[in-house]
Amino acid sequence: MLERIEYRRRVHEAVIDSPNTVMHCIIDGASQKHCLLPQCGPNAQFNNPLDQHIEGVLTHGFGLTIFRSFPTVKADSDFTIYCLLSALQEWKKTHNGNFPVTWYIQIDGGSENANQYLLAAMEFLCIKRLVKDIWITR
Repeated sequence: MLERIEYRRRVHEAVIDSPNTVMHCIIDGASQKHCLLPQCGPNAQFNNPLDQHIEGVLTHGFGLTIFRSFPTVKADSDFTIYCLLSALQEWKKTHNGNFPVTWYIQIDGGSENANQYLLAAMEFLCIKRLVKDIWITR
């Protein structure tokens, strides 16, 4: 219950208390078996389906952005960083060119999310003073 209370507090802060200075994102990828094209359902199989990867970034109070990649682009830490930085750029565009002061990011424990490269990219944003505080939770 403590995690749920903290989650609700952060969303409330981002959407109601400080919508111009706090950004709250959740990033997650869809299961590979649900991303095959065409999708025939559970009882049928297509011989040569088109593989793709779907990654979604939900920014509370702002919207959902969906990113799609194909097998030529690996769905690894680089793709996750790209998705998060794109969401940050969109947030900046709608807030008069200002970056958020605090950025909450919620990730799952997948290897494309929980890694040293994502932490280094977020640390770089803080070092360059684009965002003052970044909180990453799993």
